[in-house]
Amino acid sequence: EEIDIFLKIIRKIEFFFEKNSKWVLISLGVIIIILVGFFGTRYLVLKKEEKAAADFGKVYLVYSNIQSSEDLSEKQKIEELNKIIPDFEYVIENHQNTKAAYESEYFLGHIYFIKGDFEKSLEYFEKASSGKKNFYITILSLVGKGTCLEELGKYNEAISLYEMMIKKYKDSYLVPYLEYSIAQIFEKQKKFEAAQERYTKLIEKYGWSSWSQFADKKLILIKSFI
Repeated sequence: EEIDIFLKIIRKIEFFFEKNSKWVLISLGVIIIILVGFFGTRYLVLKKEEKAAADFGKVYLVYSNIQSSEDLSEKQKIEELNKIIPDFEYVIENHQNTKAAYESEYFLGHIYFIKGDFEKSLEYFEKASSGKKNFYITILSLVGKGTCLEELGKYNEAISLYEMMIKKYKDSYLVPYLEYSIAQIFEKQKKFEAAQERYTKLIEKYGWSSWSQFADKKLILIKSFI
């Protein structure tokens, strides 16, 4: 009796495949195409990133050597950095939406910041911060963006940006620095009570950070203005 039941099940399965063989084959075909497409696309993306990283690496090596050179004056470093701007731009133009492109935008932001062109620096930090492929480049670009806003006197925009970062990256080691930056902006705006409140918060909440030591010294100076 058990064998009869088993045979009936087998026949039903065979009947299903005979009746629906076309749809089964089509479904399997779709799955195979999807898998091939996924792995094929992944392979192409990896090759694209690999080529981009190679081109970026060549430029970054030159950048790093310039920055670490003890034989060049600051003026000479800027002159040498100017020469590699087109090389970073090449990476951005020819390897769009890759990690290397976002990294190149970050370093261009840094170069223009050193040159004192804060508008141009802000533009590149903005682009680099929009990338989602490198967490560290994103957060460092946001810091760069905030610093440019400060240099341009756009203090309220800088504060809004730092507040957003504190909420979004609340576990980041950069939070004490962001708190300190906000307090400093309040000082520049002569809002000494607000600055005092922020420095105090930094000391109480992030006493382990070296920024709390700076905040402690700032509090001593602020008291003379309140």
